[in-house]
Amino acid sequence: QQGLNEGGSWSIMKYIDQDLPAAVDYVKKHTQAKKVHWVGHSMGGVILYSWLALHMENAKDFASIVVLGSALDHSKPMKEAE
Repeated sequence: QQGLNEGGSWSIMKYIDQDLPAAVDYVKKHTQAKKVHWVGHSMGGVILYSWLALHMENAKDFASIVVLGSALDHSKPMKEAE
């Protein structure tokens, strides 16, 4: 299953390292396209951000990228000033 590690635990890294490249390769193979258009909502954008941060050389696979509602900052919120 997508996103699951051995033993059934979930990992976003599996989506990043395995599922995203497999999806891009699948689309390119079945459409004969040299580049793909990516539209990612929420985690679909976060996965793409992460993949490109780790493998910027793969940016050549994309004709365009659109992300919606995909947060870049997952740090803890700052405490409000008292």
